[in-house]
Amino acid sequence: GRVLFVYNLERSRITPDALFHLFSGYGDVLKVKIMWNNREHALVEMADAKDADLARSLLHDRVSLYGKKIRVDISKKSEVRVKTGTNEPEYERLTTNYSDTPVFKRYLGRKRTPAEPSRLLFIYGLYDRCTERTVYEHFKQFAPDGVQISKSNTRIAFVRLQSIDQAAEALVSRNDTRLDGGHHHLRVTFSSQDPEKIQGFVPSQGGGRSKRHAEDRPSDRPAQRRRQSSPQKTSNETSMSGGKVRSLKPRGGGNNDVLKTSTKVSQPNEEVTPGRRLSDREGKSRTRPEPATTSVQNKDAETKNPLQ
Repeated sequence: GRVLFVYNLERSRITPDALFHLFSGYGDVLKVKIMWNNREHALVEMADAKDADLARSLLHDRVSLYGKKIRVDISKKSEVRVKTGTNEPEYERLTTNYSDTPVFKRYLGRKRTPAEPSRLLFIYGLYDRCTERTVYEHFKQFAPDGVQISKSNTRIAFVRLQSIDQAAEALVSRNDTRLDGGHHHLRVTFSSQDPEKIQGFVPSQGGGRSKRHAEDRPSDRPAQRRRQSSPQKTSNETSMSGGKVRSLKPRGGGNNDVLKTSTKVSQPNEEVTPGRRLSDREGKSRTRPEPATTSVQNKDAETKNPLQ
């Protein structure tokens, strides 16, 4: 049959949604009904008898939900009957028909890879450029000890919990939810991969993003270092050259960057020689004398004016 009898449930915390999310990893779930007279028992109707048998073989006495190990058997019932118009809120809370709900349509006919309960969860539905820290924060309540985004498909991630029981609670709580900043509903199931091979982002080991995403987004620190190493020059900046103090005028404020020289009292036995502007290092060693242009100009003037 396609109806499963699930028992040994935690009556104070179990809900139809929790059973729906747990069994959705093995097939399409049509209806879930928690018994009115005994809240530790429930019926789960699958769309296919093969899916029901697969779920029974993989979940029976192998996973705990809310502290109690659940047990699964094939029921003698052919379907789960749901009453309508009962006007009993408690009954409606314990019985749900998922065949017409949006969550059922999102999972209807989806390709599944059924796996036995594991402390490693398979997450599908990440948005573009999602980071491992974002995935970790979504599962932080269940204290994961490893998160890794797939290198071949960035919409897939793996979350490793500390135990199978914690993984089961994280599965029923985070399946069909959205990440912070995402628009897709997550699909969360048990993973068939080895949990020990997952090496991903762990907050206690430092880092806020995965290494792969950090490489895609280059840091701006080198640019900051360049700006700090080359500060802009101000108009009050002065330089020593040839025994004179010269004040630099800002560019664009005068005719061809004219240099204004300020007078300086010469010390005894100090010769102030006019000349071109030299660097500080060059000015200490030597001073280039002024070209002898005055005498040449005087000779030319005498040649042109013989009367003088």
